[in-house]
Amino acid sequence: MKKVFAILFALTLGFGMISCSSDDDAGGPEFTIHGTWKVTKVLINGVEHDVQDYCPYRGTFQFISGGTYVENGYELLEENCVASDPVGGTWQKQGNTYTLTLNGGAVSSVLPNSFSPIIDTNNINEFELSLSAGGIPTRLTFSKQ
Repeated sequence: MKKVFAILFALTLGFGMISCSSDDDAGGPEFTIHGTWKVTKVLINGVEHDVQDYCPYRGTFQFISGGTYVENGYELLEENCVASDPVGGTWQKQGNTYTLTLNGGAVSSVLPNSFSPIIDTNNINEFELSLSAGGIPTRLTFSKQ
């Protein structure tokens, strides 16, 4: 009978070690800025607005591995929202802050040159950015495409 208990104890201990592997402690997938992002929500002064009502927010923002940045933006031209020429550059991350350096002194229409996104840890495919647009508090939600 003692041998049966010893075998059961050894099996229980073995299964316990398998189920508690170090992979379980990793905390799941982590946020990465790599990829193509699009503004999917706009809050101006705390009020939600339709993204389609704001021409500059219709584009995509690509953070390519290796530090390349491409913004495919839109601009208002004679009351029409039209695609503008892509803006390229580089990006880098230091701590929680991202810095964009755009080619030829170009200006990003949406992302500031340096920003620290507010990342929702429950959804690694979204991040939020708070900024002041013309002195008005604005919050943008970006979703990975």
